This record gives sequence, C-alpha cells and structure tokens, in this order.
Amino acid sequence: PAPNPNGIGYAWIECGPVNVDKHIHQIIVKDEVELRSHIERITLNPLKNPKLPKWEMYCLRNEGEGRSAIIARMDHVIGDGLSFASAFMGMTTDMNGKAVPVPEPFRRREKSFLPSISSLGKLITGVLDVLYLPIAPRDSVTVFRPSGQFGESGSRERTIVTLPPLDLHMVKSIKTKANVTVNDVLMAAFAGAVKRYIDIVDPDSRQKNGPLRMRALMPVAFPRKRLTGDRHFAEGVANKWSFASLPLAVGGDVSRKERLEATNRATSYLKNSPAVFMQKVLQDILYHAVPLSVSQHMCADLMGKHSICISNVPGPQQALAVAGEEVVGVEVVFPNVLPQVNLFSYNGKIYGNMVVDSVSVPSPELISSLFKEEVHRLKFAVGA
Repeated sequence: PAPNPNGIGYAWIECGPVNVDKHIHQIIVKDEVELRSHIERITLNPLKNPKLPKWEMYCLRNEGEGRSAIIARMDHVIGDGLSFASAFMGMTTDMNGKAVPVPEPFRRREKSFLPSISSLGKLITGVLDVLYLPIAPRDSVTVFRPSGQFGESGSRERTIVTLPPLDLHMVKSIKTKANVTVNDVLMAAFAGAVKRYIDIVDPDSRQKNGPLRMRALMPVAFPRKRLTGDRHFAEGVANKWSFASLPLAVGGDVSRKERLEATNRATSYLKNSPAVFMQKVLQDILYHAVPLSVSQHMCADLMGKHSICISNVPGPQQALAVAGEEVVGVEVVFPNVLPQVNLFSYNGKIYGNMVVDSVSVPSPELISSLFKEEVHRLKFAVGA
C-alpha cells in the first residue's frame, strides 16, 4: 500500500516481480519447546528487509514430538484483523480439499452506531467523548502496567504468554444466560484475572496507588464490501477500524456477575454511540493534516493513557487444512507498546495469547491460568 494520489488514505500499487525465496523460509525443529522459541523470536522482531514487500512466511517443521507450525507475518499497514482472517481462509481448504467459501461481508448490527441527523445529541456526545481522550487522566500505575512516557510500558523486551484454549460453546452459553455478548464475557473474565493478578503479585498496590483504574483500547471494525472476483481474498485486505476506549470493571469488590453486567453496560454504550465512527473520521482527516511527528505523539499519548490493548477476531468455525494437513489451532501475535491480548476463534475454540513486557511484568503466566479460571467461575456465577 502507498499514499493514494487521488485523495485521503492509501491505495494498492504493483511492486514488480516478487522473489519468493526472500519471503518464504523453512526451519527444522526437534520439539514443541524449540518450536515456541522460534515463534517468539520471529514474531517479536521486525521484518528482515524493510525494502521488500511487508510480508513473509515461515514453515517450522517439527521432526520430533508435537506439532509443526506455519507463521504468516504481515505488517499491520497492509490490513486489519478481519482482513487477515479472510486472507487466512484464502490459504486453506476444507478437510476434503475443496476451496473455502467466501465469507459474508462484515456488517455492524448496532442501529445507532453511525451518526445521523435524527441522533444529533448522540453525535455531539460522540465528538465530545473523542475530544476528551487526549486530556483524560492516565490509568493507575500497576505491576501489570508500569508508568511510561508516550505509551511505553517499562522496557522494550516482550514475551508471549499463551492463553489456554476456551470452548466457544461454553462461552456462548454464558453469553446466552447473561444476555450479553461473547466479547463481554471475555473482557469481564480478563478484567477479573488482571485484578486478581495485581492483588497477588503486588498486594499493597491499592494502598500505594489508590482505587484501581484501568482501560482497554479495543479495535472496532467497520463494514466492508462483499468479496468478488478471482482475487476475492486479496481484495478484502484493508484497514477499516478505529480504537474504542473501554473501562475495565476492576474497581471495588464486585461479584463476577456484577463485573459482567458492568462490562456489558460499557460495551453497549460504545456500540450505540457514534464515538468510534467520529474517532475514525477525525483520525483519517487529522493524521493526514498534521506533521508525522505530531501524529506519532498523539498516537503514543493515547496509548499512554490506557493499560492494555485487547483484540478479538472471529475466525472460521470449521476444520481447515493447509497443504492437506489439518490446522489444529490459530494464534495471532502482535507486539505492542502496551500489553496486548490477541484472541481468535476457530473451529469451536477461542485461541489467544498475551504479549507483555518480559522485564516489568513478573510471572505473567499467572494471568493465563487466572483467565481460564475466571471464565469457568463466570459460568457458575450466571448459572450457565
């Protein structure tokens, strides 16, 4: 992608012949421990050659016990999570070797998500919500989110913590019983896990820093066109999203059911407010109108006021194959200046990981076990 000569945004340009040997690599590993080590080394570092098109692939062939892996690396400038989910399907077949059907185009369900003249009050409120973000107070300083300038979370070292796969049917049973969404269940469970983690690792945190205040930056996708033609999966690759600022229900001593209800109220407000739409409009206009250094400062300062980024991408709910081999799990890895949680649903499971500061966040694997525990306790709390 390159700056669009016809207006705001970016457009695709031909980059000439592609030398596949410079983009596709193979590594032999002896077990899954070595496999995970290579995954972390590869995904947490920049692309090898900045002069090449911004993608590469690795085949990690396990010749010992355990699984092999394929790593598809693409710069976020190429596309967003929904785009990459579509591109992933373009790489696969079903278990009978047949092409995967083109997914239905993404549409927002919320009637009042987009502003209109009839909702002028919501439009004004949405603009005010967006304008307030730059002057909003920063989140609490915690062992999970150390203070840092311009969004930096402690050191620049990162590590990947794998979250235990969750049964999507179980999560949906909680959603149905509590009359909330899958996102609400996952956000509430993670908020409860992080709160418990802070209390365990730094029990004096509340006395030192006062009431706990944490917010998440959550990418919100926008509608896109139906994919057509021979290059339908490639046509769907684009960035059509904006951040939403979501308060995490971590304050006070509330029950799990109350935390889920508070999360649902916060997400429902965002879904039925034009704030996210106005955020996208302003970022598309403003970031092109100011010098690069100013827009970078604005982005970093927004990050610096939040505790975490959480992304949940819906994937295909059927078993798929690559080169005739079944795909048994999918993870999305994205190193960020903030702690980053990546969730991806595939074939009845929700797979996920956290990318956190390996220096400033002690024992981050504890959050993984607490997250799974919180989901199961939520199930019990709502009677699902």
